[in-house]
Amino acid sequence: MLKFLRKHKAFILLTYVFLLTIHFGFKDYFFVTGIIFYTFPLLTLIIALIPLFIIFSSNKNMRIVLLCSAGILSLIWFQNYSFNYESNNTCASYSILFWNIAKQKDYNIEDLKQILEKENIDAIIFVEAIHKNNAFNKEFNRVLGDYNVEFLDGNMLIAAKGDVIIKNFNEEHLNYRINHLQIELKQNTYSFALIDIYGNPLHYKKYALNTVMTFVNDNNVDIILGDFNIPFESIHFEKLKLNYNSLRDYQNGVSATWPASIPLVELDQIWLKKNIKPLSLEKHYFKSSDHALLIGKFCSHNKNQ
Repeated sequence: MLKFLRKHKAFILLTYVFLLTIHFGFKDYFFVTGIIFYTFPLLTLIIALIPLFIIFSSNKNMRIVLLCSAGILSLIWFQNYSFNYESNNTCASYSILFWNIAKQKDYNIEDLKQILEKENIDAIIFVEAIHKNNAFNKEFNRVLGDYNVEFLDGNMLIAAKGDVIIKNFNEEHLNYRINHLQIELKQNTYSFALIDIYGNPLHYKKYALNTVMTFVNDNNVDIILGDFNIPFESIHFEKLKLNYNSLRDYQNGVSATWPASIPLVELDQIWLKKNIKPLSLEKHYFKSSDHALLIGKFCSHNKNQ
């Protein structure tokens, strides 16, 4: 096998350069480049340098080039995908939990209990929560006795300590699901958009994400939580960044949320309108879901500024 790879090493190297060009250049601007961009996140490109180093082990100049490339790419990864943020803000805060629970019938309740024992969560949002005809619904309501639980269209659910008003539900088959809610958090009411975008990697996400961005802007949404099935680096998030801040810069650890066993890409995200002050983002990984559990915190006093 190694002999075969070395025989075709020029082609392999050109393929690797092509993947780098997609990742740092074209990204998901086009349908075809998007498929490649989603399939090969930066960490996989760094790991791919190991077999390349073996293939070119007899070439001193190439070894130096590959080692330098590994160093540069690793530095880029640490600067953009690994965070060490500490919040010194002492403002009164809200805490919201978002999790793709991977269609578990018991809603991963035991893992959720662990979080609730440590954290004062104001609102809990699940996607991929198969609640229709689910015999566990009654037990879930009992365990979350302090919360108002609403089972939503699109296999989502919300549990909040304040009142929940369901505004509307929008869905386009094999594209997106959007639940629009008003949720009372202590003394303020916030407009929430819960997002679940179709996850097939061969499906171009531009239309779905543009629809979501138009919806949140038209409806003056304050907080967006979703499994976007699109990495944060996507060029299609640029429009969202005009009016919203991602919580990714306010965390400790790696930004990736999927797969939970070896996080590679940041699919699950929380965005706040720019008049809301972010505080922190925490991630927890459990075996019960292939997605990370997110806890976002923000100041309560900036809502009306």
